[in-house]
Amino acid sequence: KNNLALTLLDQNQSRDAIKILHEVEGDLTYTAPEKTFTNLGRAYFDIGQYNKAEDYLLRSIELRRQNCT
Repeated sequence: KNNLALTLLDQNQSRDAIKILHEVEGDLTYTAPEKTFTNLGRAYFDIGQYNKAEDYLLRSIELRRQNCT
């Protein structure tokens, strides 16, 4: 689902991507939550919700400093 959301982001469908990414965010079996947080940050940035974007991007960095997309 994270890859599907990334594809939606690449097609400028950020709101649809956000819905899917929130599903991934709640999936306790997904092993790379920092990627989901980065994608949520990008999606919220794309729709102009900069505070939410910053929050998710910071959460991503907290989990894995090397994740600096």
